[in-house]
Amino acid sequence: MKIQTKLQVKQTQTLAMTPQMQQAIRLLQLNNLELEQYLADEVQQNPLLERQSKNDFEETSRKTSLGEESLAVDMKIAHKEISGIGTDADYENRWDSDRPPVSPSRLHQTQKMEMNRLPSEPRKLTDPGYVIEQTVSQTDTLRGHLIMQLGEENLHQPLKSICFALIEWLDSDGYLRETDKELTKALGIDYTQLDEALCFLRRLTPAGVFARDLADCLNLQLQYKNLWTPAYNVLVQNLPLIMKGELSTLARKCDVSHTVLNRMIHELRPLDPHPGRAFENDILQTRPPEVIIREQGGTWHVELNEESLPKILLLDGYWEELAARKMSKQDRKYLNKCFQSGQWLVKALNQRAATILQVAREITRRQHAFLEKGVHHLQPMILRDIAEELDLHESTVSRVTANKLVQTPRGVFDMRYFFSGAINHNNNGSAHSAEAVRARIKELIVAETASKTLSDEALVKALQADGIDIARRTIAKYREAMHIPNSTQRKRLAKLAG
Repeated sequence: MKIQTKLQVKQTQTLAMTPQMQQAIRLLQLNNLELEQYLADEVQQNPLLERQSKNDFEETSRKTSLGEESLAVDMKIAHKEISGIGTDADYENRWDSDRPPVSPSRLHQTQKMEMNRLPSEPRKLTDPGYVIEQTVSQTDTLRGHLIMQLGEENLHQPLKSICFALIEWLDSDGYLRETDKELTKALGIDYTQLDEALCFLRRLTPAGVFARDLADCLNLQLQYKNLWTPAYNVLVQNLPLIMKGELSTLARKCDVSHTVLNRMIHELRPLDPHPGRAFENDILQTRPPEVIIREQGGTWHVELNEESLPKILLLDGYWEELAARKMSKQDRKYLNKCFQSGQWLVKALNQRAATILQVAREITRRQHAFLEKGVHHLQPMILRDIAEELDLHESTVSRVTANKLVQTPRGVFDMRYFFSGAINHNNNGSAHSAEAVRARIKELIVAETASKTLSDEALVKALQADGIDIARRTIAKYREAMHIPNSTQRKRLAKLAG
């Protein structure tokens, strides 16, 4: 076979992810608090961007004549209207000529920093200085709470750096799930260094953090309360025996009487098996929502939360003034780069606002029965339903609904709460939302008495009476997902509580 070289023309089509596209995608995923920090960093790097207060935003919106098509569209549903308000203001975020521009020296200083920046070794996550700087505003998180405690201790290096690194390995429950072998390999340390760091970290609050499993977590909390004994250690290692009702076997293993065992079990009840989750709940309750849904005069109003929505101005008037001056080719290139970057950011923010509102309006249209009557009227809905209705990609809807809160007349919910699968109606009626079914299961179990606990089969019959066609194994799956014991275990727990 003859081998030779030749030129060949071939046409192909590929999709390239530009930095601007990546930026727009990233902004969609951020909640308003995260967006606030992101924009603060952008303003520091770009002298043609400026933070905008709420009063500035309202004044700019009043004066501008560039108004885009209204983001709020009235939609009739069940003799009610959904209209978007609070976002009709212009989102161009342009600098108004009546507002004094920032000092021209800012451009020169920022440009000089950008051009004269020397390559340097990036700061490592284990650098205590770096970690503390990044945690100043995060003390309400588990990570921030632990780092602040650690920062107050006078630990030697490299122990302190190892402790900071181990905090990053905690899961949302506050557990350290990885093995010693995995941690030593990942951090490049030996077992002695790991033991020394964990010995210190396991004394931090909330008690129980850095546990390796449930028994370890409970032991740490018992030690914190000065209740721990070898008998308690045996007890927490054999918790399944309580659920099985084998108290005699458990008392024998712990080498205590039944009276003492009951007292020990009573002492376990206030302990928290998930010490890290308390911080997640606090954040959910205190973080302002991204979207507000309210009813006024028979109309559902959907709006973005202007109080928490960060905004920036693109100082295009200032840019035009500077662009008219004489400057070097390098300076002009830098100036144009800043302006183009600012334009892209403003455009991405506009698109983010419009897309979030668009998705929130469609959720409201589909879930108006829930807003009016409660969880039992939550309709089945998946991401694809919204994507197809709005002609968006499913991944876009997924990003929009990630980590966003919605304030409704029925409380504050994660936007993902409104999405759940469907359970068939046994009379060929409309399907039920899986979330509504779970709520009904929990309601039935809460209402049961100690003398009459409902088995999964009994729950199936109760739900069928409500028109819900569901299998027993599905009941068991939902019950286990809600961490609800089976009927036998619930009966034994009720007797212990009594």
